[in-house]
Amino acid sequence: MNSPVLGLLAPTRKALVLGLKERGEATAEVLGVATYLSVAAVRAHLTALERLGIVSHTNQRNGPGRPLHIYRLTPAGETLFPQSYAPLLRAVFDAVADDRECEAKIMRFVEQAQVIELQQHVRAPSVGGRLRELVRAPTFAPFFPEYEQTAERTWCLRFRHCPLKEVASEYAQCCELEQRVVQVALGESATVEVQSRMTDGSPVCAFNVRSGG
Repeated sequence: MNSPVLGLLAPTRKALVLGLKERGEATAEVLGVATYLSVAAVRAHLTALERLGIVSHTNQRNGPGRPLHIYRLTPAGETLFPQSYAPLLRAVFDAVADDRECEAKIMRFVEQAQVIELQQHVRAPSVGGRLRELVRAPTFAPFFPEYEQTAERTWCLRFRHCPLKEVASEYAQCCELEQRVVQVALGESATVEVQSRMTDGSPVCAFNVRSGG
């Protein structure tokens, strides 16, 4: 995932911004390991990014001594990443705000289009295999998807970015649509439950996925 504005950042600062995007939030120590930079160098770059309004930090105390600085992207930093069709979708929703039937038809059309596209990429026989294919599918590439197995036949699917976040904050049906698309793609033997949403203040959208067979 990239954008013209993000591409204007120096390579090291771009790597740090991408590191924060992928993790939601992180310390300078974690980012240093990920980018092979010293902690001092990472802090210097993060301080510069804070001055630009791209990054902010909060202090976290875990006992005596200096508090940890936890860094994350600001709303301005989030705009460095594509918002894709969000402005168009907002305009459509605003135009049909008083016509629930028309709005429902639009949502069904968008959902069906996403499902049809995903079906070309998600074909594995098992839920775990389909989940692996889903995070690699172009359909969800703008969402920075990742997953990890948390227990037997159980996984956590996370979206590190939401190109629809601003629209979804006003129109919750956008979030519901994406959950349904994930459910259909993973099949009837999968159960998909929401753990967290960016629209509720979480750094990621997370889903608990369980296989029933």
